[in-house]
Amino acid sequence: MGTTRLVLWGLVLALGGAVVAATPGWAQTAAEVSNDAELQKAYDDAFAAMMAEPQNLDKTFAFAELAAKKGDLEGAISALERMLFINPDLPRVKLELGVLYFRLGSYETARAYLQEALQANPPAAVRERAQSFLDEIDRQSSVHRFFGSVYGGLRVQSNANASPSGTNVMAVGLPSTLSSLFTKRVDANIFGAANAKYIYDLQDQNQDTIEVTGSFYGARQSALQAFNITFFEMTAGPRFPIPSSWLWEGGALSVKPYALYDYIDLHDDDYYRAPGAGFEVLSQIQQGTVAQFNFEVRDKHYKDTGLIPISANQTGREMLGHVQLTQAITDQIAMLAGGTYQNTDAQGDTFAPSDQAYHYYDWTLGGSYSFAGPRYWSTQSPWNMTLTVTRAYYIYRQPDPSVDPNDTRFDRDWRFALVSTVPITDNWNFITTFGYTQRESSITNYKFNDTYGSVGASWRF
Repeated sequence: MGTTRLVLWGLVLALGGAVVAATPGWAQTAAEVSNDAELQKAYDDAFAAMMAEPQNLDKTFAFAELAAKKGDLEGAISALERMLFINPDLPRVKLELGVLYFRLGSYETARAYLQEALQANPPAAVRERAQSFLDEIDRQSSVHRFFGSVYGGLRVQSNANASPSGTNVMAVGLPSTLSSLFTKRVDANIFGAANAKYIYDLQDQNQDTIEVTGSFYGARQSALQAFNITFFEMTAGPRFPIPSSWLWEGGALSVKPYALYDYIDLHDDDYYRAPGAGFEVLSQIQQGTVAQFNFEVRDKHYKDTGLIPISANQTGREMLGHVQLTQAITDQIAMLAGGTYQNTDAQGDTFAPSDQAYHYYDWTLGGSYSFAGPRYWSTQSPWNMTLTVTRAYYIYRQPDPSVDPNDTRFDRDWRFALVSTVPITDNWNFITTFGYTQRESSITNYKFNDTYGSVGASWRF
């Protein structure tokens, strides 16, 4: 029945939802910039109005706001500094200058403006925002930086064991009847996920760093406790920014080679481990456009357990490539497109080709919408809705004789996920997810569908 692969597929579904929810939305990785025609026209009109009345502080401030929104940070800074030349007693303007210099990465200049804003005894909202940026500057300027998120909640699935709905299956090439004990089962679990990153600044002119990341996911089922899973992954490696003088105007690029290690236990049994290595290219192509490419190789080792006594035949090498492009459409809307190719060998301990070897392809499209919550809400952080759609293909290399010696398995998946994030405070979020997966297969044993939903909370630190 390929139980091992289905168990891992369940982990992928659960971990994917947890990672999306536990980390800041990917829509926010693109710069806060809009390229639409309306914003450009408003920017041009505001510039003309400012130049017509350069002494009018309201018009200057209006242009600075639009310039910052459009991504013209230097233009916004120039306008605001001209305001201070006319009237130096403007703590709100000093706050905005500090924020703009922070976005440019000029932390010491940003610190000076923010401290001046605080010294003017500003309103509480200005004081709170200035202090939050000063705290972040201290964090970013430190040789040692550590941050991440923790997420947990309750999850319900219509098909927690990723099994077929019916009892008609194939065994050794003949139609057979599957016991109802092994068909589709509804279940709930409690889960927890965590992501953390440590950065050590090498303090050289190129701003090179060493990054260590860790990811954890654990789930405990209510009824199907055989599917209790714990997952851990760790990566470590240096990141090398490419000098801006080598790049196109407005671009940024860094590369990161890294070592990695994965571990899974299933039903509290040592089940899977995979040392490996990877290489990442991360680029801001232009303001609002971010691209990321990862290539990874894993030496995967599976261990037979009492629950799954034939796991070891999946042992082998895996190569994976993934590319993702994020594009900010406006300051509220972002789009994502991505794709993955994975080549999984499975030779087991005999080094003979295994029926578990396959090629995997997928593509993902997504959209994210951020919007302001109610005026009376406890925080001004934006609410967010993110929808993703994935089409995936598993192409196995040879038949599994225990299932059907005459038919090579070919699976096709549709996956839909909707994640909503409601901020409770600046660091706490309430998160709900809803998703649906449908798998079609050339072999009836592997057809299934699953509807799931979860509620939980995340904390960023």
